[in-house]
Amino acid sequence: MKIKERIAGSGASGLLRVLLILITVFFVALLCPRQSVSDYTFGQGEIWQYEDLVANRDIPLLKLPEELKSEEDTIRANSKPYFQFLSSVKNENIKNFISRFDEEVAKLDDREDFRHLKQNRDLYQNYAVEWLEYFFDKGMVSDELNSTQYPVVNLIRGNTSNLQLLRNLPREKENIQLFKDTLRFSGLNDAEFLLPLVPDFIEANIVYSDSLSSRFLALEMESILKAKGLIKQGSTIATSGEYIGPATYRRLYSYKAFQDIQRANSLSKWAVLAGYIILLSLLMTIFWLYLVNTMPELLQGIKHLLFSLLFINAYSYLTFAVESIDGLSAYIIPFVIVPMVVRIFYSDRLALFVHLVIVIIVSLISKEGYQFTVIQLMAGIAAILSKPSARNWNAFFKSIIWIFVSYTLSYVGISLLQGGVFVRGDFQFIIWLALNALFCLLAFPLIPLLERLFGFTSDFSLVELSDLNHPLLKDMAEHASGTLQHSLQVSNLAEAAAERISANSLLVKVAALYHDIGKLKNPEYFIENQKAENPHDKMSALDSAAIIIGHVTNGIKIAQEHKLPAPIVDFIKTHHGTTRVEYFYRRFLDEQKDKEANYDESTFRYPGPLPYTKEQAILMIADSLEAASKSLKSPDAEGIDKLVDAIVSAKLAQGQLVHAPLTFKELEECKEVFKSRLKSMNHVRIAYPK
Repeated sequence: MKIKERIAGSGASGLLRVLLILITVFFVALLCPRQSVSDYTFGQGEIWQYEDLVANRDIPLLKLPEELKSEEDTIRANSKPYFQFLSSVKNENIKNFISRFDEEVAKLDDREDFRHLKQNRDLYQNYAVEWLEYFFDKGMVSDELNSTQYPVVNLIRGNTSNLQLLRNLPREKENIQLFKDTLRFSGLNDAEFLLPLVPDFIEANIVYSDSLSSRFLALEMESILKAKGLIKQGSTIATSGEYIGPATYRRLYSYKAFQDIQRANSLSKWAVLAGYIILLSLLMTIFWLYLVNTMPELLQGIKHLLFSLLFINAYSYLTFAVESIDGLSAYIIPFVIVPMVVRIFYSDRLALFVHLVIVIIVSLISKEGYQFTVIQLMAGIAAILSKPSARNWNAFFKSIIWIFVSYTLSYVGISLLQGGVFVRGDFQFIIWLALNALFCLLAFPLIPLLERLFGFTSDFSLVELSDLNHPLLKDMAEHASGTLQHSLQVSNLAEAAAERISANSLLVKVAALYHDIGKLKNPEYFIENQKAENPHDKMSALDSAAIIIGHVTNGIKIAQEHKLPAPIVDFIKTHHGTTRVEYFYRRFLDEQKDKEANYDESTFRYPGPLPYTKEQAILMIADSLEAASKSLKSPDAEGIDKLVDAIVSAKLAQGQLVHAPLTFKELEECKEVFKSRLKSMNHVRIAYPK
């Protein structure tokens, strides 16, 4: 069954894909603005590109947001905090003091001292209570309050409010000290009894009220006038081709705000939401059809779709969150990380299309207008064309420089189209773009994270696998050194051929190192590892063929046990395709006395499948050539050329390359590389005359 047919088929996985896309559509739609979209986009310093705009009714001339913010800041700076006089503190503390006083006096029954206190306990108690009442009636504030922070406060006592200097209000420590000073002149014989007792109940009863302060501040904010004039009906708001100066910008801002209010009254928010859902559904349908028609293999598993939807949802929410913060712009978000990461895992075409989809979706959420869309698309294209590499820091930094140049030139070009001046009027926008380009460095650590999360294979893991200290390669060096040398030679051959035709040279290089790891199970049965006798001499051709063919299935098991990436396992499966173990097949025929005996010829064939990528086809040919070149007794240039032509022709004749997307031109280029490298490996020199 064809891939497209499998994708189109119904099933649980198909329903899950549709559900994931619908969730994405509704999630992004909820992030979009609830008010209807304005007919015009404009900015101060730009040129009014539309027809003359005339007021169709009286419109309030509004203050700009920065003006309102300035007035709010002034009110906030001049606002006096509110402090409240708490009468309950007095009653509670005096009650607690009397209780504590009685407890302490009761402890004196068995003591000979404090006779005067015992005989006149009411005198002592009343003395202390009078002072506590005095302190609480006058009021006091906490010692921790900073009079510099609150120089003037509003003091609310009962139903009255008056301004007070905080430094003039008594503090707890002051009252405690006053009590201690006056106690010495009280005339009480046992005054020291009260000295440690009373200060414990001197507590601030004038406290800051956050609720009152916030309430009165809100009332002051509400009193700010939002308008400072009126645009009369019939008056011109903006003239076509006019430079949008401060006065024109204020009129346009007022008109747009009035227009939004009118539409909010006439259009349901649900209708606006429905509009976004329709647009997003259409866009996601286009994205789905693109994958079905160009890269259907990506829809076979759910992880590839999840990978794309993750970026769409993440950047949609990031744009919504950033633009919800005053002073920040969506231009600071590094959107080009998406094409940089996607091209490393997939292709330039998919990277561009995913970036296009994300930018269009985010443009529905952002307030930045069409300039944002143009600039982000330009930067994304630059990111893809600069070809960032996950294993080359220099290439990565060069890509970031190209991205910043693209951002800057796109912005300058749009600014010149809009009147020859910078839209922002300062360098803040350039700073945003510089930070944006700098944030693109996050793509570097993001690649291995996504690789492990989604089970992808990137250059990071391939570089790690190419290290000869990898346990499998060290195991080969110890137990199958001949196989390792063969794999290294195949790796060099395949890498050079892949580079010539712009295939994935790193992938085929690493795959070549591991393609024969199945020989680790029976290394002595493979000629490159044999030192003396050949164990096949004592075996039947059928058993020998089973062992030779088994190195593919054994290799798959070993690779999976060591958690090698799936693409490497695919190379192990396909590096022999469905070719026949010719030597043992012919020996088997010779062993048969009855040539007409029944036998299954497929027993002598590798299980396959056939190579289905350029890289797999290159590895198959390189593997056969390296092994066959060892059979040349006296390798010379002509012999090697004939060998390469014969091996490639045999693969074509056997149908081993029918699924590989290699063109005849690419195949010829690979043959040239193979011939050149084999001559170098076999030390073929020019035959000089005697």
